[in-house]
Amino acid sequence: MSYNHLTLTERARIEVLRQENYSLRSIARKLKRSVSTISREISRNNLNQSYQAETAQKNYETKRKLCGRPTRFYSRTW
Repeated sequence: MSYNHLTLTERARIEVLRQENYSLRSIARKLKRSVSTISREISRNNLNQSYQAETAQKNYETKRKLCGRPTRFYSRTW
């Protein structure tokens, strides 16, 4: 199963639409994404009762760098 990550542009649209009090369903329809995707994104990055796209993108990039298989060999040993 393939999927796409949310882009900064999509996150910015979520932020604007949330500020305009759009429902999760209407945001999902506008972005052509699943309601659960929007819901998880907002709950994962909801700081002080507000969603901020730039902060959410930074969190995503930080987590993305940390994911994956750990390095087996270290530069010190070679």
